[in-house]
Amino acid sequence: MSEKKPWKYCVVGNIVRERIDENGVFRRGTVAFKGGARVYIEGKNYDYDYIRDGITVLGLNRYRHYVYEFVPKDLIENVRFARTYKPTIMDMMYEYEGHDGWWGDSDEDGLDAKQFAINWPKFQKTKRQPHTETDCN
Repeated sequence: MSEKKPWKYCVVGNIVRERIDENGVFRRGTVAFKGGARVYIEGKNYDYDYIRDGITVLGLNRYRHYVYEFVPKDLIENVRFARTYKPTIMDMMYEYEGHDGWWGDSDEDGLDAKQFAINWPKFQKTKRQPHTETDCN
């Protein structure tokens, strides 16, 4: 019987500090997150070709509450493999409806998370598909 470890493997990144939005306006971070905010990326079951617009993350928002948000992938930088020891984060990962999208504490999960972080640049390069009127019909 394996002992439950006080941490989970995860992939973390930071929200870009400064950017120019699609209207040419200078922005700091995103609507939900300050620039530089640390976010935990939910990616255990994602296929790189499937997600084109963004990915679900968990992080401390501008109002100092942990929230889940869907963030465009080009607004996440400095993606890396890590472990989290924060009980609040681990509880939220478990309680999230897609909790199987987070990595656990097994060696296999560690290797998968590390591989996801290594492949992030390839994932980030896939282009977003422009939304058109015909997409809604």
